[in-house]
Amino acid sequence: MKFQPLFLIGLAASALILTGCPVGISFPLAAQKDAAAYDPKLEGTWACSDAAAEMQRVTISKGEAKGTYTIEVLERGELYALDTDLFTAWVTELEGRRFLVAKPDNENKFYHYCFEFTGGGELRTYDVGLKVGGVDAVSSVETFREEVRLSLKDPECLSSPYDWVRE
Repeated sequence: MKFQPLFLIGLAASALILTGCPVGISFPLAAQKDAAAYDPKLEGTWACSDAAAEMQRVTISKGEAKGTYTIEVLERGELYALDTDLFTAWVTELEGRRFLVAKPDNENKFYHYCFEFTGGGELRTYDVGLKVGGVDAVSSVETFREEVRLSLKDPECLSSPYDWVRE
């Protein structure tokens, strides 16, 4: 069987999607002005215990605007694909879960991670999969929230758990 170039490109794209790498979305899960209350527990330098993570070490500090954080990537993983190491971030809540919305300083896309603090005060993050209508169903903040709300009913919505320890 002879493989066509478009088939190989599609196969490669599918492999990236299935590995749980976050995808930049044109809309945030919540507008910055609607950010949840600032949580100082997120502040600090965090190191990921999994060598496969896109980011290996980050510093999270209080941002300039109310309710925001500044994230600086100190050490990139092999799959890190962005051209910047600086993000403005904020937290939103949906269906009893907390999400970090991270906007790179050099592009108009948003990256989203579900997070929780573990019993030992460590941080666990998850990639967020859109399991119902996918990225094509997202045309606004409202439709994005609805897509995530519905996707959370699928146990595979939150994938690629990464544990982070404070340095």
